[in-house]
Amino acid sequence: MLGLPVLVPVLLLLVKVSKNALDGLPWEASQSSVITLVALNFIVGAVSYLLFPFLWRS
Repeated sequence: MLGLPVLVPVLLLLVKVSKNALDGLPWEASQSSVITLVALNFIVGAVSYLLFPFLWRS
């Protein structure tokens, strides 16, 4: 439930990248969206790593 606000932008970006791929657009059209997806994945991973011990104790 807490991950829903993070999941919605990821799904929207994935839909955008998939549509660009199906339309046959060049890589440059989706490059910024893919970079944003990778950045979001790193942010979620880092926050999960930092918060896991705190959540495990409660």
